[in-house]
Amino acid sequence: MTQLDEAVPNKRIGFDDTDRARGRASNSRRNQIAFAILTLVLAGIWLVILPWIARQPQMATHLQWLEEQGIDGGAMFYTELEAMEPILERLERRP
Repeated sequence: MTQLDEAVPNKRIGFDDTDRARGRASNSRRNQIAFAILTLVLAGIWLVILPWIARQPQMATHLQWLEEQGIDGGAMFYTELEAMEPILERLERRP
């Protein structure tokens, strides 16, 4: 047996309950910060970037055409709209 084994027989170095509680608290705090950042990023996309894209000339023209055709962006089944028939035919002809 070595001197180290004699000095510390069968001792395992580990965390006590307070260390585990601190680890859980820091993980919880980290998760809250990550959630807040994700929420801010999504809000920025939804409230800033998407409206900016909608104001761009090409997108505004497309949105106007959709409105004139009576196409609802929240519709479930686009294939049931008459205005979609030429679009679907054009997509099917693509290589």
